[in-house]
Amino acid sequence: MKAGDIIFFNLKHLTMKFTQTILTTLVVLSVILFACNDKDDYIVTSTETTAQRPSTKPDNKRPVITITSPIAGTVIAPGATFTVTANATDNVGVTKVGFDFNGYYISMTTGPYAATYTMPSFVTEGMTMWIIAEANDAGGNSGWSTTYIKVGQP
Repeated sequence: MKAGDIIFFNLKHLTMKFTQTILTTLVVLSVILFACNDKDDYIVTSTETTAQRPSTKPDNKRPVITITSPIAGTVIAPGATFTVTANATDNVGVTKVGFDFNGYYISMTTGPYAATYTMPSFVTEGMTMWIIAEANDAGGNSGWSTTYIKVGQP
């Protein structure tokens, strides 16, 4: 007989013992199998599995997001294309970032967080337009950042 051979027994008695040990962040599951064949030979097999214990603490911290471009008060001409960028962080992890400019919403799930927009050509010079950036995390929390741009000739 060699390792990996499969042996079949006519079992008279079978006992399984499960032990679960819960540590701070790990769960250890031990299984011990006792079996007895027709010749009263005992077979003992054991295995142990370790798994990460899920966190029981709720995530109640909002993500932090900062619009890095354009800076507040930047002047952009009607019809011009510009890029909005942001940095987002969270204690657990950012799952989505979205940008809203003049009713046009663009979202992404991975960084770098950036969206390209075109200033509508019909807007009036001197108008103020708002940009809103939103970051979401797996706990359902949201964080926001806003900035404004001016319509005009730079």
